[in-house]
Amino acid sequence: MPEPQPGNVGDRIRRYRDERGVSLNQLAQEAGVSKSYLWSLENEPSAARPSAHTLYAIAKALGVTMSDLLGRQLLTDAPDEIPDGLKEFAAAERLPESDVRMLASIRFRGEQPITTKRWSYIYEAIRTSRLLDQESAEERPRRDAARKRAADVDAQKTSRNERHVTRDARGGWIVTKGAADRMSSRHATQSEAIDRAKEILQNIGGGDLVVHGEDGRIRHSDTVPAGNDANPPKTTR
Repeated sequence: MPEPQPGNVGDRIRRYRDERGVSLNQLAQEAGVSKSYLWSLENEPSAARPSAHTLYAIAKALGVTMSDLLGRQLLTDAPDEIPDGLKEFAAAERLPESDVRMLASIRFRGEQPITTKRWSYIYEAIRTSRLLDQESAEERPRRDAARKRAADVDAQKTSRNERHVTRDARGGWIVTKGAADRMSSRHATQSEAIDRAKEILQNIGGGDLVVHGEDGRIRHSDTVPAGNDANPPKTTR
């Protein structure tokens, strides 16, 4: 086990809080105590020692034991068999008792790690995976928001008015609502078909004009505004 750390309860609360990157406000919320009370514990040596119930709540929120916060072994704490390599690593890194117990419970195919180096590797891997969980929880709302925005954009694109100008196999050029829809009109030249498609889009509130080449591939597309627009986009033919 690591040696008891010097200082009072407030000093240990601050140290464990800083090690875990937990703000005073976060700890207060998770432990169910007031922020001002936590501040007095950490900064005023004369502050009243917390009750056993409050101390347990703070220790639980920090992921440590009451023994860690008190700086001494409690009689209620059951003794553990701690491997020598883990004892050495825990003492060097000043691990809280709860972390030492957690590591002592690890078995791989029935065997415990032996060397200090391996205990260090395992502990760092566990710490990193915890950070990944935290990052995932923080990123999830952003991912959901991004997916919603993408879905909204797709919905807008799908719902937009479109008119396609394509070559007709029987000759001439046709205007259709979609690339594979039935034709709205037939024209002798592509230019005439484009003009008709633009006219339709202007009359229905604007939309996208998609012009296909002789080979059926899209040659270009333009956004056509609703009728009476002062600056309509120019179409390349």
